Amino acid sequence: MQLLIRPGCALLLGFVLLAASCDWNRSGAIQGAVVDGTSARVPDAIVMVIDQSTNSSIGLRTDSSGKFTASDLKPGKYTLAVRKEGFQSASRSNIVVDAHRAIRVDLSLARDKCSPVTPVKASEQR
Repeated sequence: MQLLIRPGCALLLGFVLLAASCDWNRSGAIQGAVVDGTSARVPDAIVMVIDQSTNSSIGLRTDSSGKFTASDLKPGKYTLAVRKEGFQSASRSNIVVDAHRAIRVDLSLARDKCSPVTPVKASEQR
């Protein structure tokens, strides 16, 4: 059985495939690191990437050297929110992601202030 394609249909199919390939992978990325007040890297911090136009979010964690990468992001404005136990949370808004580009955003976390310690007396044993 032989498949015949009319020249007009073949041309139309070619344009559709070309348009699809141009639109394919129009995503961008945000890369960065999370550090503390002494510039030491913060591993295992939770990073939320929030699309400001839809309020949808993805969550990821920093690696052992405090780095993170959020890839396959559609172009637009994003907010990064970071938290880790023992630190105050931090965020940055209006991060512009463009197609075919990775933007670098580093965030710094301040240590939580220690709550006052209440002395405890040991009971005497008799």
